[in-house]
Amino acid sequence: MKMPLKKAFQLLLIIGCSWKVVLLTAQNRKDMKDIDSKTTLVVTSTANQKHIPALRAYVKKVMPMLVGLNGIVIKRSEIMDVFKGEKEFHYLLIMDFPSKMALQKMFNSDAYKALIPERDKGFISMNILFANDVK
Repeated sequence: MKMPLKKAFQLLLIIGCSWKVVLLTAQNRKDMKDIDSKTTLVVTSTANQKHIPALRAYVKKVMPMLVGLNGIVIKRSEIMDVFKGEKEFHYLLIMDFPSKMALQKMFNSDAYKALIPERDKGFISMNILFANDVK
């Protein structure tokens, strides 16, 4: 049976461990922080012109969910011109978030899943991407 990491840290501190183990747990905490680092959400989409009310309903409901996670809108744009390549989507949304895990949890939540029928009706295509800074 696996023990949650937080509980394992507490037990190690209660039992009284060597500095080596304490340093190891500190490294685990750093690793966990790295896992739940900030992320940039990139959404590309093409509207379904036959179902604009569904698109608007989806956006009206999903944006407060995203902003509620301390999401900051960086860019919300309509693609007008293409220099090279194909115009594969019409709209672009870029947002920064302090917690990738919280964002993933939101997309897996029942509240978000309830929006999927409106999303799929209102958009011909949508890509939801997570981007991390290049180091």
